[in-house]
Formats: sequence, structure tokens, C-alpha cells
Amino acid sequence: MVNVGFINVGFFVGIILSLGLFIGGLFMPKAATYTYIILYTLLAGYAFIANRINPDVDPKKWTPEEIEIIKKYYWPLKFPHGAKSFSLLLNSLRFASILFVILFLLKQMWIPALILALYFVIIFFFTTSFIIKLDPFFCLSNKAKKGDLYAENELFLLKNIYEKMYTTNISEKYW
Repeated sequence: MVNVGFINVGFFVGIILSLGLFIGGLFMPKAATYTYIILYTLLAGYAFIANRINPDVDPKKWTPEEIEIIKKYYWPLKFPHGAKSFSLLLNSLRFASILFVILFLLKQMWIPALILALYFVIIFFFTTSFIIKLDPFFCLSNKAKKGDLYAENELFLLKNIYEKMYTTNISEKYW
């Protein structure tokens, strides 16, 4: 895990960007809003495109269930630390829009507040699936703790694949 002390780099960058945009929003609300929307849209677009990558997996070395998991969670398996950091970055920026809406409501800027509230609703549903796929160990373990048998099975397969790939240093042979 790429950590600085106890803080993941993606989360740290997301908080710094969110606070920077929020402070900028105090003085230049429109510029901060446009910057936020463009930045988040670009990052979400990158996650959308990266999520569409389907690796060629050797069916002789993996079971059909494992191939399905590898294709579903390719990015976190190939780049586990980067995917988790990117997930935290998207999540922290996603919730920064709540700060912007509150700021605009306090400044009585109704139209920008409405635009950002609608943007938040759209991105919340659009990016949730990417954020879950970028950090499957965390999300699946939470579901498995609640008794979801499908998530428990998927987590078991995911852990087996991860161990097989990284404990024996054979990840390059399977892609």
C-alpha cells in the first residue's frame, strides 16, 4: 500500500485538492466549480475507460470462475496499490461536491448550488461501481461480513488469485 504514515496517498491528494478547491471557492466560486467539474469528469472518464480493459487470460492456467474475477477486477489485481489510491481519490473528490453545495447555499448562489447538487447525484451513481471495482477487497469484505454469500465467494476467489499472482511472482506470465 502506498501510505504516508497512516494516510493513503490517493486519499491525501483528494483531501488536499478538495480543500484547495473549497478555499478557492470562497474567493472565486465559479472558477472553483468549473475546475472541480472538469477535474472530476476527467478522472471519472479515465476510470471508465480503464475499467473497460479486458485482459487476455490463459484458460489453461485459470479456472473459468477465476477468469471471470480477473476480467472483472483486472485493474486492482494488476495495480493493487494504484487502484486503491485512485478509488480513495475519486471518493474524497466525490464528497467534496457536498462542501461546494453547502458553500453556495451559504453564499445564496442558488443556481451553482443546484448544478453541483445535480452533478453530485449523477456522479454518485455513475462512479460508485468504479470505486467498488477499484477497491474490491474492502468492498467485498464489508458485504461478506454482512452475510452476502456471493461477495464471500468472490472475495475468496479474488484472494486466491492475488496470492497466486504475487506470492509466486508470476503475474506477468498470465497476462
